[in-house]
Amino acid sequence: MNNKGVKAVRKTRVPQAGRLAVAVVAVAMALTACGTKVTGAAAAPTSAAPAQAETTSAKATPPTPPGSGKTASAAVASWVTLVLKGDYDKACRSTAVVSAEPGDDVDKLCASGGDGFDAVKQLHEAWATKQGVKLPPEVKVTVNDVKGQDGKATVPDTDIKVGDKTLRDIELIESTGDTSSFQLSLQVQKKDDLWYVAGMDIKA
Repeated sequence: MNNKGVKAVRKTRVPQAGRLAVAVVAVAMALTACGTKVTGAAAAPTSAAPAQAETTSAKATPPTPPGSGKTASAAVASWVTLVLKGDYDKACRSTAVVSAEPGDDVDKLCASGGDGFDAVKQLHEAWATKQGVKLPPEVKVTVNDVKGQDGKATVPDTDIKVGDKTLRDIELIESTGDTSSFQLSLQVQKKDDLWYVAGMDIKA
C-alpha cells in the first residue's frame, strides 16, 4: 500500500507523560480562590456584597481543561480540535493526565522538539494537511455517542467527523491500493470525573 497519509498516522504514537497538567490546574484554581477570598475580606469585612461574591466564587464550576470533556465524546472532540489547530502542547498535556509514567518530565516531552510534541505534530500533519480538508474554527469536530465501560472507551476514526468528513476519510485521502484493513481508534479514559484521550490503536 502506497499511502503517505496512512504512513504518517501509523508512525505516530500518542505520548505518555506525567500528571503535571492536573497539578498545575489544581494549583491555579486554589490560588485564584484564595486570592478572591483575601481580596473580599480586606476590602470590606462587614459588607454583605463581598461575602456573597466569596461564596459564589467558591462554588463556581472550574472550566474544563483543554482536550478533556465531561463525556468521552466531548473529550475526543476537544482533543482532535487541538491537534487540528496545531495546539500541540495542550494536546500533549491533556493526554499526559491519564498516560503518566513515574518520572516523566511533561515540560520536556510537551515542549517544541519533545517526543510528545513531535508525536502530536505528526498526527496533525496526517490529518490537517490534506487537500480539501477544512479545519476548525471553520468547521466543527463532532463525535458519535460513546459507550464507556469501567472508565474506558474506544472511539474509531469512523465515529469522528471534521465538518462533513470522517477522520477515516481524511486519513485515506491520496491513498492508493487496498486500504480496507487500515484502522485507527482513540483510547479514552476517565479520571476525576473528566475524560481524556489516553492513546491510540493503529492497524494496517
